[in-house]
Amino acid sequence: MGYWMTARKGDAGIHVSDCHGGFSNNLNVQNSRVFSEGPDIEIVMDLNGNLRSRSKQDNSYLDARDLASGGIDELTLVQISDDRFIDVLSTRLQGFRDRPRAWYLTLELQGDHTFQVEPEFKTMHRLRILNLHVVGPA
Repeated sequence: MGYWMTARKGDAGIHVSDCHGGFSNNLNVQNSRVFSEGPDIEIVMDLNGNLRSRSKQDNSYLDARDLASGGIDELTLVQISDDRFIDVLSTRLQGFRDRPRAWYLTLELQGDHTFQVEPEFKTMHRLRILNLHVVGPA
């Protein structure tokens, strides 16, 4: 039986990059969760709120629309620098005896898009960062 943990309620910004060199710092995650089952871990992030913007000229709306129109298949990196999210994930990782065998990222944006990812934890000038490098579809 798996274990769900709410990582962050409310908005948190993320950075995404694609294989064509494009990127966005404008996307907001409304809710994020961490799911662990056996030796695997999955991070789930809801991006649908970006498409509900009142202003269809907002960068967050435009970037989310581009992702939903197929750009999501070109992702190479999702970067999270939200301290609350990283704290919850770190707490969950302490429950693992060994490093998780497989990491997955599910982005909820007009449906679920799940990727296998490779995590990279970094600290830059007191800013904690989690880079999730996309390996391929799950």
